[in-house]
Amino acid sequence: MRIKLLLAVALAMFSTNSEAADREKPKEQFLCVSEQAAGFSYDKNSKQWASTKFSSTEKYVISKSTGAKAAFEITEVGDKYSSGWCKEGFSSEGILYCELLYGVFRFNKTNGRFIRTHLFGYVEVGQAQIFSERGDVVIDSNANTPYMQIGKCSPF
Repeated sequence: MRIKLLLAVALAMFSTNSEAADREKPKEQFLCVSEQAAGFSYDKNSKQWASTKFSSTEKYVISKSTGAKAAFEITEVGDKYSSGWCKEGFSSEGILYCELLYGVFRFNKTNGRFIRTHLFGYVEVGQAQIFSERGDVVIDSNANTPYMQIGKCSPF
């Protein structure tokens, strides 16, 4: 009887320690908030491209990927689907390198900074159409503007 009681106490302690250790492990999930954005926009009056500053209110979630082809995913807050994938995990310097549908996303978990590019729109002008999940997008205009965002990420 005494042995059973000691065994039950030991198992309870192991279970409690295991749960505490799981709670202490970082989830490696981050919320990224853009702070500034700049790029190029087409001025219809002058018919030229010019550098410009954009409003920057986007938020992104970096989370472990549910698929086997990537280590992490990037999802814009409010979107149903991921728009970026990071094939590898963090580098030895703490940097995550990710590919987006139309650009790149880099994040340094040591200093919390990220940079995101949107490279679609300038080079593709003159192409007939490109298909996206939202439907056919005509790119025979100067409507799409390439830009770069910077901001900070925090674990949650």
